Amino acid sequence: MCWQVNMVTGVYIEETNPFDVQQIKHFQTNSLLSLEQLTHLHKYLEKHNDDTSHITIKDQMLVPLSRMDVQMILEVF
Repeated sequence: MCWQVNMVTGVYIEETNPFDVQQIKHFQTNSLLSLEQLTHLHKYLEKHNDDTSHITIKDQMLVPLSRMDVQMILEVF
């Protein structure tokens, strides 16, 4: 199942259950996230939803997130 909501584009792979994040904001990636990783990401963003934050793509590239960005991503997850 492929979807694009707000600033996140990805594919949910039903057979093996990971989520393949293909784009966050305008950054391209192919990061497979397990349900546990998505849960950790969600908790992190909830904890930081009132301030600017960042996430890392493939442990290499920092993606800056405004408060609005965090809230938009939380709507997806």
